[in-house]
Amino acid sequence: MRTRILVVDDHPIFREGLKGLLELGGAFEVVAEAGTSQEALEKVRSCNPDVVLMDISLPDADGITTLKQIRASRPDVSIVMLTMYTDDRFVLEAVSSGAAGYLVKSSTYKEIEHALEAVQTGRAVLSPVVAKAVFGKVSAIESAGAGDEPLTLREKATLTYLCEGMSNKAIARKMYLSENTVKTHLQTVYRKLGVNNRTQAVTKATGMRGIVRKNE
Repeated sequence: MRTRILVVDDHPIFREGLKGLLELGGAFEVVAEAGTSQEALEKVRSCNPDVVLMDISLPDADGITTLKQIRASRPDVSIVMLTMYTDDRFVLEAVSSGAAGYLVKSSTYKEIEHALEAVQTGRAVLSPVVAKAVFGKVSAIESAGAGDEPLTLREKATLTYLCEGMSNKAIARKMYLSENTVKTHLQTVYRKLGVNNRTQAVTKATGMRGIVRKNE
């Protein structure tokens, strides 16, 4: 069965080109296209896609806001951002809001194909350029004390917000999670880093090279 894709981008020629590429191999079916946030929300409801491939820059709302709205109504739909923006704060916001992947428009077709296949099996995918910029910083922490259990993308986002001085309540608001879920993420982070509390986690994180800090 082919993976059903909704392509969301405000440039018709880009959508048409991407649709042609995706449907060449026969593994994907572009069931709908959308040029605005509102159209995307409507197409998610009416066309039942498996994956939404969406730009951040949309004329009526930013893609991350749209991502949050789709996740609230259809948590079963995987969302992959496909954009020109490589700023680490965009990436962090998208991942913490529930994006299953974050790709840049300079990605090759093979990279997009791999990402679409990966998110359907529950894995998360970042373009190498943004992965290096954002979460490569945290990998030093993992190698220093996390043993054989690397942090997940969501755990990395939680740890980054923790290092910015956010309370559990603020992290929960930022990531659209319950406080109990944030506490669960933090307990897992503590275990993987070999620490016992948030102070030790922040101390260990900020002692390593390049961990994202507030106002950095």
